[in-house]
Amino acid sequence: MTSTTEPGPDAPSGAGPSKIPIDLTGVSETMLATLRARAEDAAKPAPFLGDTWAKTVLDQLDWHHPPTKSDYYFNAFVVGRGKLLDRWTCEFLAEHAADDGGVTVLHLACGLDSRALRIDDWRTRARWIDVDVPEVMALRRRVLPDLPEGGDYRMLQADVTSADWLEQIPADRPTLVIMEGLLMYLEWDDIVALLRRICDRFPSGQILADVLGRRFIARQSELEVISSTGAVMKTGIDSASELAAAHEKLRVREETGPWNRMGPGLFPWYLRLVMYILSWMPRFRSVNSDMRLDF
Repeated sequence: MTSTTEPGPDAPSGAGPSKIPIDLTGVSETMLATLRARAEDAAKPAPFLGDTWAKTVLDQLDWHHPPTKSDYYFNAFVVGRGKLLDRWTCEFLAEHAADDGGVTVLHLACGLDSRALRIDDWRTRARWIDVDVPEVMALRRRVLPDLPEGGDYRMLQADVTSADWLEQIPADRPTLVIMEGLLMYLEWDDIVALLRRICDRFPSGQILADVLGRRFIARQSELEVISSTGAVMKTGIDSASELAAAHEKLRVREETGPWNRMGPGLFPWYLRLVMYILSWMPRFRSVNSDMRLDF
């Protein structure tokens, strides 16, 4: 996954490596906003997520995005979501630690996320597959470091809404499917079809996902850091039960809101208190949810 870039033909002597030009728009470009959120968190004296690879990756890219009013909250929600999904991933691995055959981890729409590097105890007991579209995976190969030896890791180029890519994944183990920052960009019919294919393909496992509610989707233009990329969020989901209805094997294990991401160091105490109070209001509870489903 590692490569270095050479100075461009017009670079002055001793200028160092040139940055990689970015030609991404829409949904693919949103991964750069989440990358910057993780990088800014990692640069803090007391980071919340601590993604030490994010800044290294961001520094290699020729990408500039003007700050927006929503950056502060967006960045906090990104790193809070990342830490929660990391924890749930570790819990899945721990639950299956005694399985002789190990497990499979599928990280869909992985972008430039370094989860396979942040979580280092999967290598002896898991097959890890990062999945994204070809242009994203090509960039990922250039900017992210190689994984240490000893892990069964691969990258797969695929559109997750296509019908055939899952056939490339062995169906011999319990499988964890991570869908971070994905479902809101898909049409509802594509979400249902994806969930059905996963449940039909693998014998058992879990699905981790974050969703945005219908009220948020209706006002998505206010999230400037995303709307400025041209990306359009297509589907709002208010409850994990909506996802569970896609297949008879699906059962909701846990559903929580952003107030449960908010640890010390992410938001000051008074904002965490406001989030907690708002969490009792039905209109707020469905704005943004994290969920894990068993199948």
